[in-house]
Amino acid sequence: MINRLADDTPVSPASSDKPVSAISAAEERSLNTTEEIQNLANFICDMEVHHPDLLRATLPSSALRCFGKALQKNFRGDLHHVSFPTQTIQCFWSHSWHGSAWMKILFLLVYYNGRAALVAGSLSAFLGLTLFFFRLLPGTRREFSLEGATYDFGPWGLGFGCLASGLVLLLWKPSGSVFLDRICIHQTDEELKAAGILSIGGFLKHSESMLVLFDPTYTTRLWTIFELAAFLKAHGDVAHALIIRPTFLATAAVGVFVFLALIAICIMIASYAEMRQTLLVLVFVEYLIFACGGHWLRGYFQQVDECFERLQNFSLKEANSHCCTVDHVDIFGNPMPCDRKVITECIRSWFGSEEQFEAEVKCRVSSAFVTGLGYYAVPFTWFMGASLPILWAYLDLMVARLREGEWFYTLVSFLYTLIIWLGNGPFGYFICLMCAYTLRKRRAIWCLDCAVTLLGTGFMVVLSLAMHAIGPVLRAHAGDLPGMILWGILVASFALFWRWLWLRAITKNHTES
Repeated sequence: MINRLADDTPVSPASSDKPVSAISAAEERSLNTTEEIQNLANFICDMEVHHPDLLRATLPSSALRCFGKALQKNFRGDLHHVSFPTQTIQCFWSHSWHGSAWMKILFLLVYYNGRAALVAGSLSAFLGLTLFFFRLLPGTRREFSLEGATYDFGPWGLGFGCLASGLVLLLWKPSGSVFLDRICIHQTDEELKAAGILSIGGFLKHSESMLVLFDPTYTTRLWTIFELAAFLKAHGDVAHALIIRPTFLATAAVGVFVFLALIAICIMIASYAEMRQTLLVLVFVEYLIFACGGHWLRGYFQQVDECFERLQNFSLKEANSHCCTVDHVDIFGNPMPCDRKVITECIRSWFGSEEQFEAEVKCRVSSAFVTGLGYYAVPFTWFMGASLPILWAYLDLMVARLREGEWFYTLVSFLYTLIIWLGNGPFGYFICLMCAYTLRKRRAIWCLDCAVTLLGTGFMVVLSLAMHAIGPVLRAHAGDLPGMILWGILVASFALFWRWLWLRAITKNHTES
């Protein structure tokens, strides 16, 4: 079992009845014999850490230090000193070394630090709003769209919120214990490294949960499938313990946050008259950005379909193993044991046969993947968190009115803020998911595939603009406050309708699967 740690320099693990150091060169050359393969398999099948000092974990912040260098495939340093002995590992990180390192790093930053970043950003935004309200921060004169009046305005809520969120996302140090092979298994002591790799079943057995960092390569690798098999064996019902998330999720969330922050900055900087003059330019820019995001989201749903099809037709023999691709010879020309043979023996011991394990993958594992990758393409809570810059920006506008004693339009502005953040945002979110999911099938010709994305984006943008334009019409006919209330009810109703359509589509696909 030598290929898990980023295809590092191979080591020769011990058989179950000898210490690692007792393997001679002659024995190493014969590791592919049936007896040696069986010994290695028996050693792993115990699912125990064969020395208490081997059971180690690390902090998420330690694993992500120096921009996540431990997750970068070409890193060759030793980080074992940042691990610590433990009795229980809270989360086992399972990932493919052939996936994008920076996407995994960004995902883990958002997964562990995202909530703290948004809380800190919201508290900082509130601080900025408070300081501006009490005239402790300066403002500038600008025209306001709802009433056409001019007030002093300061974008302090948005500025403080974005700055604090970014700093906390990068610098926050969350608690908890995680297992990352590159850190928790010794990398420079060959004997400890071999013993740690052979104890992988024990690490999984003592892990309370497994976080699968999914990318298109994950279900093609023999090692990642083996980790899933060991986790299934150790924990049985894994519905609550197996967490599957796509690594692209954080990229999408951060992209939404940055995009909406830029839109909010444009709203803050430009005057009402300038906004009207440049409206077509802004709509065109938003259309292009939505088109890029929609095309990416379509590609993601295509990957989910391909992943599910791969799992439904899963064959242990077709999973890729590094040792087989290099003809079982390491970079120094020494023979290496065959991972495939050892893993196959372990699976036969745990599940009775290869066929039974393949049936488990086609049933339980594929169901978990469809649920984790379908419902959680971009979780609603993540989207609402990523859209906080819009909330902070409109609160800046509201506080500017409040500071001038304009109580009525402060109330109108407050309702407008809620409708934009809790109504229009979710409305666009569910339309985007529904369109990308419905149009996910890849077309044979690339230009036709792009045309599908552009048409779907156009449909989404037109609906969003139409919903936004209804607000001024209702206010003009029913009055500012009643019109705003009616608009809020209408937007919320349409958002709930599209949410129902999305959940119905994804649930139907999950049920059929």
